[in-house]
Amino acid sequence: MLASADDIRQVRPVARNLSDGERINTYILEVEQLQVAPAIGVRLYEALDEGTSTLTEAQRTTLLDGGYYDDPHGDRARCGGLKKAIGYLAYARLINNNQLNTTAFGEVVKKSEFSEPSDEGRIAYAANQSKKVGQAYLDTCVGYLKSIGAIAGVPARVNSVTFKAIGD
Repeated sequence: MLASADDIRQVRPVARNLSDGERINTYILEVEQLQVAPAIGVRLYEALDEGTSTLTEAQRTTLLDGGYYDDPHGDRARCGGLKKAIGYLAYARLINNNQLNTTAFGEVVKKSEFSEPSDEGRIAYAANQSKKVGQAYLDTCVGYLKSIGAIAGVPARVNSVTFKAIGD
């Protein structure tokens, strides 16, 4: 994986008591495989993941962590960084699904006496906003890769599945 649970925690507050391996890493992997790899190209994603890409160390750092660069037209531009993009996109998936827990009795929503669950509309709004920010960061990464000639002809935006609540 290119990102970690700490990359999500860099962009949004996520409780440390969430089990990274069981919850957070699942969403990171989904984002990387379903959104990042198609956006930057599966070959480049695989090379980055395995540490075998032909990018220079400076290019890799700019791509993963973000940074400024000069585009082919001589203008100054900024790449937001794949780790931030993944962080926001994985966070959107996490908050949409975090309250659901699969048990022997089916899907349940965990509640405790010390907290109240957030309104579904508020959760959907927060997830949508995080998804928009993550996609914008991903778009800057694709723009950066195109400007350095690492990819060509790859769409800057990948269509993703949208879930809509029915009712209410």
